[in-house]
Amino acid sequence: MVSLLLRVLPLAFGAAVSPTVLAVIVLLLAHAKTRRNAVAFAIGTAVVSVAIGLAILFVFHQALEAHHDSTGHRSAVVDVVLGVALLALAVRELIAKPKAKEPKATHLGVGSAFVLGCAVMAANFSSLVLYLAGLKEIVRADVATTSELVVTAVFIVIMLLPVELPLLLTVVAPASSQRILTAIGASVKRHAHTITIVVLVIFGAYLLVKGVLKL
Repeated sequence: MVSLLLRVLPLAFGAAVSPTVLAVIVLLLAHAKTRRNAVAFAIGTAVVSVAIGLAILFVFHQALEAHHDSTGHRSAVVDVVLGVALLALAVRELIAKPKAKEPKATHLGVGSAFVLGCAVMAANFSSLVLYLAGLKEIVRADVATTSELVVTAVFIVIMLLPVELPLLLTVVAPASSQRILTAIGASVKRHAHTITIVVLVIFGAYLLVKGVLKL
């Protein structure tokens, strides 16, 4: 299980690079009246992550049982497809103009914040592609179900660090959290476009090369 965990950790940290998720949670936490909404938003992102993880694990297992991939050819094809998808997202980000508009999340109720968390995570394509790549590795590792679930849980915890760390900050440093979150929000707003493109290119190229070499 340790070797599997080491294989998927880079993908998990790549999936954690999510400026949109970070921007929304920072915006919610920056206002005392909406901090309950921040928790609801976080729960929404977690629910979607767990649901997608369990569904994909099931689908991958069914596919592996129906078409035993002893040569690793199909796995390599999946890596190539996911790599191309990430590079395509990078091109789209490169062509698109950075959005200067700040998400309007401060006037939401708790229920709406939960739904927003679900929606933002479900539309977080760059993270989901890397999540799929990680889940494929977990299924192909042929470890016990318990080990699969543990590694998947670790992956989700790392992937959701942009949500977890700001929430943790408000607990351990409530007095200075607003100042720090405001600075983080400003930094994310300035560099989100560039960071997203760099991560997409790095992991897209990694998966593409990895897949091509195994074909």
